[in-house]
This record gives sequence, C-alpha cells and structure tokens, in this order.
Amino acid sequence: MKIFKPDHKFLLTSSRNATFFQIANFDAKNSTKIPSDTLHTWVIDHATGKLSLKQIAPSGGSYPRQFSINKNGDMVAVGLQMDGRVVVIERDVMDGTLGDFVASVDVAGQVTSVIFDE
Repeated sequence: MKIFKPDHKFLLTSSRNATFFQIANFDAKNSTKIPSDTLHTWVIDHATGKLSLKQIAPSGGSYPRQFSINKNGDMVAVGLQMDGRVVVIERDVMDGTLGDFVASVDVAGQVTSVIFDE
C-alpha cells in the first residue's frame, strides 16, 4: 500500500494472484499474452476517511510484491515477484490513474522490492 505523499488524495494498492488482465508481451517478438494481477487506485475522502475505487489496472505480471512512486508522482515502478520483472507505468498526477507501461526489465530471481533512486 502506498499513499501518494505530495497531495494525500490517492491510495495505490495491489492484489496478488488476482489475474484479471491478459496484456501484450513486453518482448515485441513474442505474441504470447502475459497474465497480469491488478493495481488499484483509490480516492481518499479526508472528511470521512472513506475510500472510493477509481481504477483497476494491470500490474504488468504476476505477484506485484512492492511498488514505488517517483517524487514527481508521474511514474510507478512495480516489482513482480513471480515473473522476475520490474515494470514502470505512467501515472496521471491530477487524477491518480495509471496509464501505459513505459519500461520493463527482467531480473534474475524473485523481485521483492523496487525504489526510485532520486
């Protein structure tokens, strides 16, 4: 779980083993679809403390173990434990929603954490 610090308006969560999406392979030469677990964007109502679901988006693969939002709030790096992959996803700072995948890299072993070094 990660609250976007600069505005405290949104909460980002993940679900592991919730394969709702089939996404294009990150290897352009491979047409096999990738099963993808989910990321969720929530709007925080500070008056009531309630959360409202804004978006369910693909995480980029299996078991999004941990994710990190960059300082500008416009990118999210996701560590996909069971796929040995890290992806970077665009994020709209104004409405908190996730967009396109902008990068991916395969990593040996199981990815359990990712951070932006800024």
